[in-house]
Amino acid sequence: MRRLLLATLIASTTVLATDKDTSPKVEARFDGPTLIVDVDYLVPVNVDGAWAVLTDFEHMHEFMPNLESSKILSRRDNHLRIEQTGTARYGILAFPFRSVRDIELAPKSLIISKMIEGDVKSLDSESRIDAESAATAHIRYHARIVPDRWIPDFLTATVIRGEIGKQFEAMGREMKRRQAHG
Repeated sequence: MRRLLLATLIASTTVLATDKDTSPKVEARFDGPTLIVDVDYLVPVNVDGAWAVLTDFEHMHEFMPNLESSKILSRRDNHLRIEQTGTARYGILAFPFRSVRDIELAPKSLIISKMIEGDVKSLDSESRIDAESAATAHIRYHARIVPDRWIPDFLTATVIRGEIGKQFEAMGREMKRRQAHG
């Protein structure tokens, strides 16, 4: 269970709307031992605004639920190494986590993340950002997570979808807040 919650939290890359039609659409399923997570989200902000939040690793802990620290360990051109820590919560249970990830950026279009240290066997993700229109960013997130222990399938829908959805909603709120005050 700890690993499942961790996997949902460290998948932050990497978004809220109050209308049901603009909420992130989250799918999570197992393919053998690998948990596949896909998010499709239209955010009413421009691509620059979406990119600024998705890559704000130094301040991510200020607007992401369950994230207690987020820092850049090293940076070389469009390559970063980041470390994030936090506590995943599920009801009365709390599960601390830590991850170190290598991030590759293709400015304003793609974020590739690979976990190099953490509480799951592996986690690789991609976030793609496109302009749906001049004022709407289309974010597509895909992650492949190999937990280090068995996770019951029924938890996939209830925990993973909920946690990933909360993360993207939080990023969306921050994107809209910045755009309104920008």
